[in-house]
Amino acid sequence: AQPMGFYSSRALIDDVARHGVRVLPVDISHSGWDNDLEWHGKELCLRLGFREIKGLREEDGKCIEVMRKEKRFESISELASRSGLPNSVLRRLARAGALRGLEPDRRSATWTVDGLWPGLFAGQEREEQVALPLSTPLEELQADYRAMGLSAPDGSGKHHPLGHCRERLRREKVKSIADLAACRAGQRVVVAGLIASRQRPQTASGVLFLGLEDETGMLNVVVWPSLYARQRHLIRSRSLVRIRGLLQKQDGAISLVAADVQPFELDEQDFTVPGRDFH
Repeated sequence: AQPMGFYSSRALIDDVARHGVRVLPVDISHSGWDNDLEWHGKELCLRLGFREIKGLREEDGKCIEVMRKEKRFESISELASRSGLPNSVLRRLARAGALRGLEPDRRSATWTVDGLWPGLFAGQEREEQVALPLSTPLEELQADYRAMGLSAPDGSGKHHPLGHCRERLRREKVKSIADLAACRAGQRVVVAGLIASRQRPQTASGVLFLGLEDETGMLNVVVWPSLYARQRHLIRSRSLVRIRGLLQKQDGAISLVAADVQPFELDEQDFTVPGRDFH
């Protein structure tokens, strides 16, 4: 049902997971074009579809569905030869981790795709074998975000950049969004997160509203025009930020009035993730 205004696929999928629904990643052996429901025993789960992979065409995703109904894929070379998909499409699948049903390691899957002969010999693998270093969890997360702009929640919080540094943030007195429920209205707090959306309604007299997300939830942040004027470039260009402000609570809703916004780096790296901006 995208596009859905303020909410990206990542925000919707994370919210589903916070409500107790298990989310399964894109997988060549199970996914269709659309996100769909899938039974695992007595548990009904959400299976991510090929539509989440950036740049993948619907006709290519549905081609895989049709081919798989005829016979299950047993290898990457068989997928290439039977589907007739060009290496560029297979590379998108590999980089998104979608070939995990055929090759569990993303780097090895990408290497295999890059080693497929094109043209007349399509689907045949070159014989060169190379031992590739395993990706770190953070590198895996970055690969997911580059390929899809999201990572399937697994219950550990590591599907989100902030989940990889929560202990560090606790030491620095930075609260998670879930922590704010126990804070009092009017309290000054510091939070960090990924800017998921930027909205500046014409009726809001220049006030900017940010949707800030971490691995525990989403928070509405109010940025007054004076602060936006001072930090406009940072607010519009950075994905990960640290925000200090005044907590507001009204009728069960929690928001933060920002006093200062600073860039936040994750292990000396910045995640650049497009937000749902000014819809």
